[in-house]
Amino acid sequence: MGLEQLVTIFPQDSTHRLVGPDLATFFERVSERVIALGSGAYARVRAGRYEDQVRNLPDLVDTIDAARAISQGREDLEVRLWGDTTDSFGRFLGARTLECKFFAFVSPHTLLDAHLCLACGWPRDYDGTRKDSGCVRPGCEDDVASDEELRSCWSFRLYGVGPDGIGERFVEEGRRLRGTPFFEALEGACRARLFEWQAWS
Repeated sequence: MGLEQLVTIFPQDSTHRLVGPDLATFFERVSERVIALGSGAYARVRAGRYEDQVRNLPDLVDTIDAARAISQGREDLEVRLWGDTTDSFGRFLGARTLECKFFAFVSPHTLLDAHLCLACGWPRDYDGTRKDSGCVRPGCEDDVASDEELRSCWSFRLYGVGPDGIGERFVEEGRRLRGTPFFEALEGACRARLFEWQAWS
């Protein structure tokens, strides 16, 4: 197993929850913009003992509703998506396939090793190989971390293994999701301001 790259998107408001129509819209944007659910990508839904696999967006939304009903909202929800990226996102990453996971937590979840930069208010990248973090946001002149780790009620995480991470072009050019149409589409879907946090382990 080589290096693992994690790119995590989560709400700036740690109490924000993504449920109902907003959650359905979020996955619609993910399917349109990021990973081609129904056209070369699949999803697996898990909540407590409930687990099921689906191949298209309508079934995914129905399965999430079923999982939450069966668990009575007392279990964390996990949705794993894997397979072909959309054409535009694949070009952006420099990769044709992707694995990502959506998590919705019953109680706010701590993002281990994720700390805000006190100067710009954005999460500092974390390098687990050196046990160190740093702010890479353009224009940030003061690199001081907050003591508390960040928390969220939900997150959307992209995974990549090996030196190319989630995509060769993404890694080589030091790309970010924030400021892109992909990021803006997800912000619009969940109607919340989002953070992006990158980490290597």
